[in-house]
Amino acid sequence: MIFKKFIILFLLAAVFSACDNYKKVQQSTNYDYKYEMAVKYYEKKEYERASELFKELLVAFRGTSKTEKIFYYWVYCDFYMEDYLTAAYEFRRFIQSFPVSEYAEEMQYMAGVCYTKYSPAYNLDQEYTVKAIDEFQLFLEKYPKGKYSEAANKSVDELQYKLEKKAFETARLYYKIGEYRSSVVSGDNFCREFPDSKHTEEMRYMMVLASFDYAEKSIEEKQIERFRQVPVYVDKFVKSHPKSDKLAELEKVKQKSLFKIKILTYKLPVYYFGKADYVEANKGFDQLLASAEFTDKTNEIIYYKLKGQYLHSWTVEPDKRGAELTKFRTLFETYKSNEAFVKTEFYKELEIKYNSSEKTIAKLPLTIGDEYYNLLNFEKAAKYYYSYAGSDIDPNIKSKFLVKGLDAELKFAEKSPVIGRYEKYKKAIEGFEDKKSVIKGSVYESKALNLLTLAQKKMDAHPLSLFKEQFKNKQYDWVKSQAQKYLLDNKMGKYQDEIVYLWAVSEFKLAKKSERYERIAQCQKALEQIQEIEKLNFNNQLILQDIQKVESRVKTKIEQLTKRSHGLQKN
Repeated sequence: MIFKKFIILFLLAAVFSACDNYKKVQQSTNYDYKYEMAVKYYEKKEYERASELFKELLVAFRGTSKTEKIFYYWVYCDFYMEDYLTAAYEFRRFIQSFPVSEYAEEMQYMAGVCYTKYSPAYNLDQEYTVKAIDEFQLFLEKYPKGKYSEAANKSVDELQYKLEKKAFETARLYYKIGEYRSSVVSGDNFCREFPDSKHTEEMRYMMVLASFDYAEKSIEEKQIERFRQVPVYVDKFVKSHPKSDKLAELEKVKQKSLFKIKILTYKLPVYYFGKADYVEANKGFDQLLASAEFTDKTNEIIYYKLKGQYLHSWTVEPDKRGAELTKFRTLFETYKSNEAFVKTEFYKELEIKYNSSEKTIAKLPLTIGDEYYNLLNFEKAAKYYYSYAGSDIDPNIKSKFLVKGLDAELKFAEKSPVIGRYEKYKKAIEGFEDKKSVIKGSVYESKALNLLTLAQKKMDAHPLSLFKEQFKNKQYDWVKSQAQKYLLDNKMGKYQDEIVYLWAVSEFKLAKKSERYERIAQCQKALEQIQEIEKLNFNNQLILQDIQKVESRVKTKIEQLTKRSHGLQKN
């Protein structure tokens, strides 16, 4: 027991003695002695102490012949203390400081070694793996036959394999989870970056399967384009691995893809037809008719093409329908010479549409306006009604279309933004003046007069509508300025009471919205303006009472703000 205590005391004494000696070395001003001790600490693997001393010595011996050796020891201290990132930085700094040093080759190699220490397992981020490879490759460029070249080449191979393994497993993982496009892209990158990999054959095989699965699971519009890529990947596999045992299997995949392309070439236009995309459908049908592969389906393709054109005619704007129906009739007449087609039920169905289309085209001038009217496109409806009324037709029909044109034009005005609505009503009414003589005495005269009377009322009420719309949109500045202008120009008419009420409320709203520091002054101005408004002549005393209520609210607000400004109320 006594012996154990003696040993412990001895060890403690040794430690304290060593610490005391190290402090003496640190405090010494004899730098040659300090250098000698730093090297001893280094050789004894006491790197932390050695590093502190070498750091001081770098300053003391700067510019001398000893600087290079001190730097050499100092950077290795970081390395042996496993501070590899700092060491890598210092190894490169040594090379910059002493490019022709006898240690330069070693330092360049060690920079790569430092990053290798941080290179993780293949499935993790490989940032430091790439940095290590870059450092070793830089070393090999400088010292292709150097002392460490064999070790550097070996390290590069090992690190490259880690990147290769990660790239391979990434592509394989994408395939397993059904991310086929990502699998193909990753596979392409792998084959480009690692052309000599032992995994290349497996990767190219997987890319064929992934490209097929990707095409098969794509939407119809994309399938042909994507199935065309499958034979490309099969051919690349055959070229790279002509003796593989997978050739027969992949040839079947290629043929299956080509068969899919053939089927889809026919099905895709039908798919577009079903989606009512007749323009795209007919492009496909034209290609099918130009191909020698689908002669057994010619009659069916002609049917789809003609019917697609006919149906397309009813999807375009009404004013374009005549041209599209004419195109349908021209196409139908072209295929009348095809005896095999004429004998089919397809022909009989389309012949009915052909015959009815002639009557439809003839009636179009009478119906285009109605169609646009039903579509609520009143501007175009009015244009076509007036256009047809301008032709040389029966006076009663002319009167009917003139009144329809007026009705559509007025509805267009009513739908317009409120700012420009008045001018559109005015244009409609004035434009109809020279048409009154045409409808005079007809059954449509009274309807026209009713429409004009209603439009005039809306014009008269327009100022109020305009102010209400702007007030609703919180355009209080506009309401205030325009109300003053309308009052001066005497344009308010019988709606003066309602408009000046909106003006009074707008004054209050603007005062409340002003900056805090000027709010009392703005409310005072609003109060003065409202009191001036109250002096106007009012036909409706209830509205005057409402304005007086607004005045009362402004006064209350001024009182509240005044109390706050004197600290009588909390903000």
